[in-house]
Amino acid sequence: MSDIVMLVAEEYERRVKNLKNAGGGAAVETWEINMSSCYSILVSKLKEKKKQLVQSVLEPKTQFAIAYSNNFFA
Repeated sequence: MSDIVMLVAEEYERRVKNLKNAGGGAAVETWEINMSSCYSILVSKLKEKKKQLVQSVLEPKTQFAIAYSNNFFA
């Protein structure tokens, strides 16, 4: 996933450089706004996936683990 983010960032930098050289100032600002919203969406999705992964790992799957998590042995 980090490889994709790095590729997107490199593509963004390349496009910004090309647009600045071509004199497209307004287009650069629009691209920056789109990239920042895309980045924030990507970060929120990654956080949600991480949260789901942690929950699935910590969820008890056997009867022994369920009893332990319910403080049966306490």
